[in-house]
Amino acid sequence: SLFDQFNDEDDRYKPSRVLSYASESVSEMPSAFGGSFGGRDTGTTYGEAAPEQDVALFQRKRLDVQIPPEHTIDCFVASCNTLIFGLSNGHLLKTSADQISAVEDVDLTKVDKSVKIQRIKRLFLDHKAIHLLIIIQTLDGQYESMYINLQQGLGRQTVLKKFKGHDITAVAWNIFREGDERATKEFLLGTSMGLVFEAEIDKSDKYFKQVSSLGVYRSDGKRPEPITGLRMEHVRRQIFVMATTPRHSFLYLAVPEQQEAPPFLASVFAKENLVANHEMPGSSQGEAAQGDLVLYPVELFPTSFVWLTGAGALCGQLDFYRRLPGEHKASAQERLLHFDSSSRAIGIALTEFHVVLLFSDRFQVICLINDKQVMNQTFQTKRVGEMVGLAVDPVMESIYAYSTKYVFKLEASNETRDVWQLYLEKNQFEDALKYAQGNPAHIDKVLTCQADNMFQAGDVMGAAALLAKTKRSFEEVCLKFIEAKNTDALRLYLQRKLAALPARDQMQATMICTWLVEIFLNSMNALKEENNMELYGPLQQEFRDFLKMDRVKRSVDQQTAYDLIASHGNVDDLVFFAELVQDFERVIQHFIQQGEYKRAVEVLAKQPNVSLFYRFAPILMHAADKETVKACLRRPDIEPRLLIPAFIRYQQNRIVSEANNMAIYYLEQVIHDENSKGNRDPAIHNYLLSLYCKLPSDQKLLAFLAEHAESPYYDAQYALRLCTQEGKRRACVQIYSTMNLFEEAVDLALTVDVDLARANANKPEHDIELSKKLWLRIARHVIEKEQDVKKAMMVLQECKLLKIEDILPFFPDFVTIDAFQADIVKSLEDYNNDIEQLRQKMDGATNSARIIREEIAELRNKFGVVSGTDTCGACGFPLLTRAFFLFPCRHSFHTDCLRKAVSPHLSLAQQKRVQRLTIQMREAQEMGSASQVMQLKGDLDDIFTDDCIMCGDIMIRTIDEPFVPANEMDAYIQSWHVHGSAHARM
Repeated sequence: SLFDQFNDEDDRYKPSRVLSYASESVSEMPSAFGGSFGGRDTGTTYGEAAPEQDVALFQRKRLDVQIPPEHTIDCFVASCNTLIFGLSNGHLLKTSADQISAVEDVDLTKVDKSVKIQRIKRLFLDHKAIHLLIIIQTLDGQYESMYINLQQGLGRQTVLKKFKGHDITAVAWNIFREGDERATKEFLLGTSMGLVFEAEIDKSDKYFKQVSSLGVYRSDGKRPEPITGLRMEHVRRQIFVMATTPRHSFLYLAVPEQQEAPPFLASVFAKENLVANHEMPGSSQGEAAQGDLVLYPVELFPTSFVWLTGAGALCGQLDFYRRLPGEHKASAQERLLHFDSSSRAIGIALTEFHVVLLFSDRFQVICLINDKQVMNQTFQTKRVGEMVGLAVDPVMESIYAYSTKYVFKLEASNETRDVWQLYLEKNQFEDALKYAQGNPAHIDKVLTCQADNMFQAGDVMGAAALLAKTKRSFEEVCLKFIEAKNTDALRLYLQRKLAALPARDQMQATMICTWLVEIFLNSMNALKEENNMELYGPLQQEFRDFLKMDRVKRSVDQQTAYDLIASHGNVDDLVFFAELVQDFERVIQHFIQQGEYKRAVEVLAKQPNVSLFYRFAPILMHAADKETVKACLRRPDIEPRLLIPAFIRYQQNRIVSEANNMAIYYLEQVIHDENSKGNRDPAIHNYLLSLYCKLPSDQKLLAFLAEHAESPYYDAQYALRLCTQEGKRRACVQIYSTMNLFEEAVDLALTVDVDLARANANKPEHDIELSKKLWLRIARHVIEKEQDVKKAMMVLQECKLLKIEDILPFFPDFVTIDAFQADIVKSLEDYNNDIEQLRQKMDGATNSARIIREEIAELRNKFGVVSGTDTCGACGFPLLTRAFFLFPCRHSFHTDCLRKAVSPHLSLAQQKRVQRLTIQMREAQEMGSASQVMQLKGDLDDIFTDDCIMCGDIMIRTIDEPFVPANEMDAYIQSWHVHGSAHARM
């Protein structure tokens, strides 16, 4: 099968026996005496055979507590792993379940000599193992009470005088107390006379006051029944008290009245606060443990209880939070558990799912779920003695059974292991699932049984949802729904199975997806045939939601899905599926075939594939040009040149006006797009120009040429050829001008408009000769062709480059001079002015030459006086010590100092010339040519003495430089430093 992963194993639930009494098992207990304490197990645990089920639900373990052979255990109590023993010799033992060997021993007979102890009758220990109440029976038959605060040590006992004479049979500790643990706070006590007292113990018996009398009597009617069970809890702001006798139980619930003095809880026991009262049949004459009350959990707020009576164990649930207003019932689901009545039960304990009953020679375990006995194990009384009682550790939830010599710990071994199966038998599937968690096989059984139950009850959809979570055979489940003719359940099952499939099972996912598509389509067709549109719409939406699922889109075979949807004639869903899987090509083709071009454009605009624009644009431009162009403009990633074929076809097949030409509109928008700074593709510009050429009006063509006159992206020669073919002479003139062919532009412009020619004649601004030549052509055209002398004079006035004499040759011989006499006179006057200005310039030049000659003559006789005290402006040493230069500004420098100071400011060419002259002078010295040396030296001096460094151009150029160079700054600062010794002398 293709669905092997669904057929791992058919784990359909088969009921198994809960209890088998035919088999017996023996549990051996280790003994300190080298033997064994064994017992025969008359029952076994429920459930199928499994390794963990071979272990008993409760295993007993003997505690290795050393009890003196001559003494026995009279009473025993446990809490927080603290174990307290009351021995027959009046001793009290304290130890820990974690460390049995560490035993504390105290002799109560020595506490108070006036108290003659016969035996320790009862022990009461609070849940924190701090407060211990000891009930003692004296030799004279009276009762005394002692108190020990275990935090202060076992040896500090207090005899409670106010408790004297009362046989205390039950204690309800205040487990919600806060504050100092040295005091008990108020708590309740029950006595053998059916009285309820409230007490508080600090260092002594602070107070002890009666708050109630239950008022029930034994079966003989002579004496009150003893209080055998007492428990107090806080419920919200209320106090809950449950008290039991061998035949009666009382449950009180009330908000205690505020009291300034004790007792504080007396109001709780008012008759109106009694919310439950039970009376059980049977005798109350001397039954050892009848009336025992156990609540679970013991430490936390209890949710269930068990009350041991002569008729059996009464079990029930405590539920204070779900009570309706005015309803007083606080316990529910009460039932009586019957057990072997051949012997008297001496103790009872309660766990989450079981009741443990202790008899003198055995203990029994009864399951609370099905009320069946699941364990009955005996003690070898000849070795361990008869059992005396049962104690429960409320914190650790440990159960202890003890005889007169030994203590046994009853430990639950995975108590919840078969709970799921018991709930399953009772069809309580939610509880079964709760306790089957962590075991896939158990969960599968529960879900399978629940699904079968729902299927039989008619809830087929619920069964489908659950079966999808099980490992039941895929084919079996599908056939089951097919036989039931319930396609909705089959569809739900397949959808849930698909969601649970691992990603690696791609083939199975594809098969399920294909089947689901077919089921959806069949269901929708059936509804359509019935004209049931009320159900058709939601089902179609569900089908589309199914197709939207990522798993479906990855797994479904697209071609198969197309074929299935098309075979049912479901066009809308076919288009939806194509859009969903982004098969936009198929969707667009469908709309084009249906003539729905605008919808095709909408799909084209939304899809991401740009190539589809190039494919479908030729068709869509013909049918929906405006929508197509708008869609293209919204896609900046489109390459406009690839749409040119579509525009060519658009121009050929449609006659469009200039205003409605969408091809021109698109190209204009592309070229003027501000975001991309305009399209510069020559193909786009050339094609747009070709479209402009075909327009009747030249307005857009001329505007386009003018806009791109400085940097055209179109082919000018191609444009010129097109404009020539279409007779667009003004455009040709503009193109010639753009190509800097001004002569051709002016010549062609003269055939169109003289003003156009005049505009082009002014364009060669930097070529005066060409501009003059162009104006002469215009003037000649005006004179020869138009024979308009006035217009020719206007040309002469507009162009300042032309003179009257330039255009006179163009006039015919018969033209009289009167028409332009004024211009000739003005031209002659201009010539006279030019001659006069030239003469003035020549006179000025003659005067300048004369002044220069006089200054040269004066310079030859100029001299300067240097004294012996003059110093060099660069180094500060006397000037006359070596060769120097004296400038007209009176600054003087040594020759070498001047060269050193000027060298950094020389240009690169001057530095190279200095190097070259230096080399040449060295060579001349070696050759002994004194004249050449003097000439080269003079050339060097000319370079260095060109300007004074103190007041010339060099000083002006270096005005922003610091007085102290950066490389000398540290030394300069150091020179100003005042040394310590010198400062001290000052």
